[in-house]
Amino acid sequence: MERGAKPEFFGVTELAVDLTEVAARRPLSGERLYSAGLTLFDVDLATIGAALAGGVPLSEALPQRIWEDGSLPLLLALRAAAAWQAARV
Repeated sequence: MERGAKPEFFGVTELAVDLTEVAARRPLSGERLYSAGLTLFDVDLATIGAALAGGVPLSEALPQRIWEDGSLPLLLALRAAAAWQAARV
């Protein structure tokens, strides 16, 4: 309701910091409305990409919680990022 059903940006970003640093970060005052309920995951894109390249279905390659709770844009973004990571190796 807060967004009024407006489209939102969605993306996946590879960070150079670990999960602990992200969790400890204090959001800017304007971000609090949209970042108060964060759920953080470490995702190993290389492992997921290798599994996908080996024929493992996305539902089995991703961590179970992400597969069960992730939105379609998140699942597709992770699939694309993992495939790109596997191609780089």
